[in-house]
Amino acid sequence: MKAQAYIIRTFGFLLFTFLLLLGNVLTVHAQFDTATVLGTVSDTNGGVVPNVTVTLKNVQTGTLATATTDESGNYQFTGVKIGTYQVSAEAQGFSTTIAENVEATVNARQRIDLTLSAGAVTETVNITAASPLLETATSERGQVISREQIVNLPLNGRAYADLALLSPGVRKSNLNNAGSGGRDASFNVNGLRSSLNNFVLDGVDNNSYGTSNQGFSNQVVQASPDAVAEFKVQTDNYSAEFGRAGGAIINTSIRSGTNDFHGTVYNFIRNTSLNATGFFKPRSGVKPVLIQNQFGFTFGGPISIPKLYNGKDRTFFFMDYEGFRRITKALEFATVPTLEQRQGIFRNAQGQPLAIRNPYTNVVYADGIIPQNVRTMFSQQVFAQLPPPNRSSGVLGISDNFESAPRSKFYNDKGDIKIDHTVNTHITVFARGSMRKVNNFEAPIIPLPLGSPANANVRILNQQLAGGLTYTLGSNSVLEFRLGISRSQAGKTPPGLGSASARELYGITGLPEDPTISGGLYTQQISGFSQLGRQESNPQYQNPTVVNPRINYSYLLGRHSLKTGYEYQSINTDVQDVQPLYGTDAYAGQFSRPANVSTANNLYNVADFIFGARSQYRLTNPFIARYRQRMHFAYIQDDFNVNSKLTLNLGLRYDFATPQYERDNLLSNYDPATNSILQARPGSLYNRALVDPDRNNFGPRLGFAYTPTSRTVIRGGYGLSYVHFNRLGGENLLALNGPQVIGATVAQQPSQGLCTGDNFLGCFRPTQSGYPAGLVDTSRFTPLTARINYTPRDTKTTYVQSYHISVQRELVRNLLLDVAYVGNVTRNLIILGDFNQARPNNASDPAAGTPLQTRRPIPGFSFIQSSFAGGEASYNALQIKLERRFSEGLYLLNSFTFSKAIDNAPGHLETSAGDNSRVNIRNLASERGLSNYDQPINNTTSVVYELPYGKGRRFGSNTPRIVDAALGGWRLTLINTMTSGQVGNLTYSAPSAFQVSTVLSFRPNIIGDLVVPSGERTNDNYLNRNAVAIPTDRSQPFGSAGRNIIRGPAFFQSDLGLHKQFPLFSETTRLEFRVEAFNLFNHTNFATPDLNASNITRDSSGNAIGGTFGTFRPGSTFPAREIQFALKLYF
Repeated sequence: MKAQAYIIRTFGFLLFTFLLLLGNVLTVHAQFDTATVLGTVSDTNGGVVPNVTVTLKNVQTGTLATATTDESGNYQFTGVKIGTYQVSAEAQGFSTTIAENVEATVNARQRIDLTLSAGAVTETVNITAASPLLETATSERGQVISREQIVNLPLNGRAYADLALLSPGVRKSNLNNAGSGGRDASFNVNGLRSSLNNFVLDGVDNNSYGTSNQGFSNQVVQASPDAVAEFKVQTDNYSAEFGRAGGAIINTSIRSGTNDFHGTVYNFIRNTSLNATGFFKPRSGVKPVLIQNQFGFTFGGPISIPKLYNGKDRTFFFMDYEGFRRITKALEFATVPTLEQRQGIFRNAQGQPLAIRNPYTNVVYADGIIPQNVRTMFSQQVFAQLPPPNRSSGVLGISDNFESAPRSKFYNDKGDIKIDHTVNTHITVFARGSMRKVNNFEAPIIPLPLGSPANANVRILNQQLAGGLTYTLGSNSVLEFRLGISRSQAGKTPPGLGSASARELYGITGLPEDPTISGGLYTQQISGFSQLGRQESNPQYQNPTVVNPRINYSYLLGRHSLKTGYEYQSINTDVQDVQPLYGTDAYAGQFSRPANVSTANNLYNVADFIFGARSQYRLTNPFIARYRQRMHFAYIQDDFNVNSKLTLNLGLRYDFATPQYERDNLLSNYDPATNSILQARPGSLYNRALVDPDRNNFGPRLGFAYTPTSRTVIRGGYGLSYVHFNRLGGENLLALNGPQVIGATVAQQPSQGLCTGDNFLGCFRPTQSGYPAGLVDTSRFTPLTARINYTPRDTKTTYVQSYHISVQRELVRNLLLDVAYVGNVTRNLIILGDFNQARPNNASDPAAGTPLQTRRPIPGFSFIQSSFAGGEASYNALQIKLERRFSEGLYLLNSFTFSKAIDNAPGHLETSAGDNSRVNIRNLASERGLSNYDQPINNTTSVVYELPYGKGRRFGSNTPRIVDAALGGWRLTLINTMTSGQVGNLTYSAPSAFQVSTVLSFRPNIIGDLVVPSGERTNDNYLNRNAVAIPTDRSQPFGSAGRNIIRGPAFFQSDLGLHKQFPLFSETTRLEFRVEAFNLFNHTNFATPDLNASNITRDSSGNAIGGTFGTFRPGSTFPAREIQFALKLYF
């Protein structure tokens, strides 16, 4: 009740303000997905002209709006739908001035100043008033991509959101790929996590709120480029109207119908024969299969019923559909034990026997042969099902020694229907429905019956309803409302689900036999080798439902354009994200390494697997969490036109988001004060969420735009934004705690002695003994084995302070240069750590080491995973943009960024190249380094060029039809990308005696120069193996290497499109043929090399003689050249 009262008090002033504005409004407007068209009317002597009637006409729908200039000659239209307009001004004693081709763009403030000449009103002066490139009325940084670029630029996969990559400061996230598990619309803006962006479609929230994002996209509706009216990415200092993000606002609108019927039908195809093979060639010589087909249509126009209703100028519809079919047999690689090793025979790099110790009896097999009678039946069965190596590489011939081309399919269908209606001159409304359905199979590298981790069966259903109302209350007075309702059902299931259980197949007891969970081999993790069995996070789903009403209201008071608004968001999410439901065994202890051997070797992990000496096993009980979160946002914005040269953008935003809570109060949290587990209960927000709500989230927005000359604008701004939704999978979900969820993790070592019966505490349980009965029985909950998710009660909201200063200069007509310094500072980022991180083993501990659990500082608890606001980040950049507006058939945008991004942890679901979202909580300062998203240099060029020959072009406009069919109507499009290479984090696989937690990354020592001289550098020799050493002092498991000190090679790619148009029956009907080449020059782009120092092969003297460390392995390259053809009919 207290929380509800607080909310009522907090927002009471907003209702009061809203009513006050309603009673005193001069001009009311809202922006959402619309624009503002404003300007000043003056006479030929420069004097302002009041009481001028200004008319705004949509040339596509015929709708009209009028306004009257005030005493300062200013006029303003707000809530303007994006499109092409005509602006006319008329007054007694003056000729009527008409400005043609005024483009209203998403959320823009388009200034169109008009000059009246003396004369009769009946006289007309026409001017071409293309919307100015200079942004003289706003301080926000962003980029508008118009339809000419949206539908013509070569977008790989036709993902419209990738248009954001054309802007300065935007980096393509490693998540954003077309393969298994790719996340659509993932990009890092100004050095920040991709989850910190905010997607808006038709003025409503379009963000995907799946906790692990099983929708495989950051947005609910993934519109086809042909359905997008306009696209705008706002990267810095946006209006107080926008929030919920520290990165970018991606603001998009679906097209609307017009007074004429228009449509397109298209088909884009790719075929294996058109594509390049890539750097790593298949052993068979057969090119990997890729067959892709994208097809669809758009259609829109007026809604008319003969003799009953004529919708011209009033009612319009637009609809679109796109299908996607993709079949791949991509070349993939795995590292599996050799046939000799599977028989228990081990050799070192020189081919000599590798001595193996029996971890139970301490007997050493000097000949490197494990006797048959001590090899577990489980290991023999698994190895019998494991396909043999089919290729050889590396000193021991085991790295990437298995290749396959499993068949995967990616099918989806999506579409939209939108209706716009003008009720009368005061009211317009629209409604839209969107849907997307996905049915994928992402195949494992190792085939069934054994299998390997893969998403496998992916099923997704996205649905969204959106509606809006614009109400013109009086002269130039507008009220606007939006409502969005989104629903997603997204999940995955493993191959072999419901088949024979682990007990039936392998004799492993204690694992689930429910057919909705069991089936096939459960997860086997042999450190240094590819995982076997199913993906441990499978099955899984998250189903969010979002309700999002918004209202904006503002007015013009002299030179002040004031506006205020309120937005509410209800997020309900059903989450099934406990893992592993089917069990996981890990072999990383190297228990079979003889006591007198100090050098780690991953072959000992294989030997451990043969002995059944797992270092850890994990299991979780099924549970569905029904999460709830409510958000309230309010803002006030004043765009103050101080004079003709200076505009101030002043705003204040207030955010309140409840902590996440569970519908039935099935939620618990760790309390360090009492060293106990607290459980949620009815009552206040704290009682339900067990985290205090943060009610102090005020975000000022300050900016200016100063125009010293007619061709120069100086702009700057500062803004503070808050982040209320953190996507960390299940790692920060307090509902996934005991006693309702038992995430049992048992770390063990043979020196503890064998377990008897169903015991599992303080003893060692071999693999063949299975899982103890009742391990995840909620009635037997004990934090000694169950992972505890812990969020500190006083956790504060993540916030981002962004700032910039820039200069825009119109070099010549239609050509703009923008130079800016852009920076941000982020605090309270949610990161992860083991709150119960153990002390290292030291000289006083036994030779075999004290067990991890015994070394933990909090007795009675094992792994306490803390999600805490300890993350920090900073970004500083020089950003330069050169843009030529599309005119005379040419559009050019070149975006250059020189930047540095620093943080102390990446986003949990956005790690790569050895980086880890879980930090060393005992030395957080050691985690500070280059961000996983750092990209010092990024230069992206995009071009649309209509070759100037043929009908309607500069040359050859009168050419014969047969000549024009061959030489006319050509268009060239290009996206060229050049960036710095990706950063990488050095690691090593720490044996059990060196571990202080089972979830951390351990870095090696640096003992030399890591960089191989450029003349000696190859894909098999990128890093100096002799420059790193694995720590041998177990009291110092964290080496001297800093975080993310490696950088991969630079990235270069050119994507080219060549289009040819053929006119058909009329001027508006034409057929277009396209050929598009992605990675046109087939440049091999490498990501990062193998960064695990445990993958160095050493001789008996410890000298590095090979291994995969520092080499580029299969899977470390970006796609080779792919070519697609398309036919597109316009009518």
